[in-house]
Amino acid sequence: MWFCHGFGYGAGLFGFGGWVGWLAMFIQWVLIIGGIYLLVRLISGLFLPKDKGESRAISILKEQFARGEITQEEFNERKRVLENN
Repeated sequence: MWFCHGFGYGAGLFGFGGWVGWLAMFIQWVLIIGGIYLLVRLISGLFLPKDKGESRAISILKEQFARGEITQEEFNERKRVLENN
């Protein structure tokens, strides 16, 4: 029948020789997996403690002290200033 043409025979779901359907399926899976990955990252980021590590400035200060570039008194004073800010 003329009104049923395309529902039983023909190119079907993967038309144009099959590659267009496979490409669409690949893109779909990439989007699904990428969405799950981003969702997990978002959820895990919400429940992680914020800024548990020491600041970059104090880390640099410790390196300067370890290299002998600043004295103990300078280290303590600068550290106190950084921690109060």
